Amino acid sequence: MNLLQKNRCDLVVANDLANISGERHKALLLRPDGSFLRAETKAEIATLIISEAFGRN
Repeated sequence: MNLLQKNRCDLVVANDLANISGERHKALLLRPDGSFLRAETKAEIATLIISEAFGRN
């Protein structure tokens, strides 16, 4: 959360290299309000980023 606040980000993708292999790419997308979204693949991460960037008002 410090990164979100310090840099005034709209979204941060947090992941661990231990959870990345082939198509598997577990990550959390952290929002400034403290909520988060969970992704399991690179495609899910991309879809969530696009949704967050263009789907929210």
